[in-house]
Amino acid sequence: MIPGDGLVLLDTGVIIHLIRNKSMGQRVLAALRFDERPERPLASRVSLGESLALAQLWSWGPEKKERLQDLLSEVVLVDLSFGRIPERYGDMAIFAQRGGHAIGQNDLWIAATAAEAGAHLVTTDNDFEPLRTHLMGLIIVPSN
Repeated sequence: MIPGDGLVLLDTGVIIHLIRNKSMGQRVLAALRFDERPERPLASRVSLGESLALAQLWSWGPEKKERLQDLLSEVVLVDLSFGRIPERYGDMAIFAQRGGHAIGQNDLWIAATAAEAGAHLVTTDNDFEPLRTHLMGLIIVPSN
């Protein structure tokens, strides 16, 4: 369950599911309750780059690209220079490496952004599970 009054940061996968607007996207939308939240959701600039790259890779048409731009206008984009994001990234990268966790570089940046912003990280996969103790909260929206 996503806290109604806490900050949330959307993982790239969540953004993609919201744009696709299929069953998983609908579950995420219902769980997030955008219109009831006192604060706008956050997203890392990394997720912006990943989303734009995926839109190009998957040859999204104008409708999906417009939905992506609309969604991105509703979130607060957090720059990687905010606060101590680089230091948090470094801590998490070392933790992952020493623990034998294969976590992608972009996911480390997204997790570091959520941690520094004091936001619950909302995702649809288990990729961030090893970093749970480094995060304010990890919310995995189930696929069924």
